[in-house]
Amino acid sequence: MNQKTDHLENLRKLARSPKSYLVGSADSKQPDLPGRDRRAVLHRAQSGRYRLTDQRHVAVVGGGIAGLAAATVLAERGASVTLVEANDYLGGRVAAWPLDDDRTMSRGFHAFFRQYYNLRSLLKRIDPELNRLVGVEDYPLQRPDGMRDSFTSLPKTPPWSILSF
Repeated sequence: MNQKTDHLENLRKLARSPKSYLVGSADSKQPDLPGRDRRAVLHRAQSGRYRLTDQRHVAVVGGGIAGLAAATVLAERGASVTLVEANDYLGGRVAAWPLDDDRTMSRGFHAFFRQYYNLRSLLKRIDPELNRLVGVEDYPLQRPDGMRDSFTSLPKTPPWSILSF
């Protein structure tokens, strides 16, 4: 057996098991699987509250999508939040800058597709109608050899969209 088949067999063992391995569940236990860190300790998580009952000040490190999402949820639940970011812009790995030939170079997570429900929900908190999102006709990808891949001919409706690949 190789590493991939070992991993698949371990997943099959988990699927056949009658016990839950969810951390914090009433009958949680450590799964006896090869490669598991046996020194790990499971701690039950306390139930969360929608609103904080006392004043809290929380520092969130990083102004990328995850940091912005965490800061938003904490503020909505009543915490005073300080967001700490090393750069002079927010977005983390999401960035774009102009090139000398009037093109734009983009890096990171810079396209917001319809199926990104959690991200759309976060953006709706500041723009309920998502008017600031600008739709594009195509999302071309250019390969290093100069060839371009286009998405215009793909169906836009699931599951046909994924089946077309």
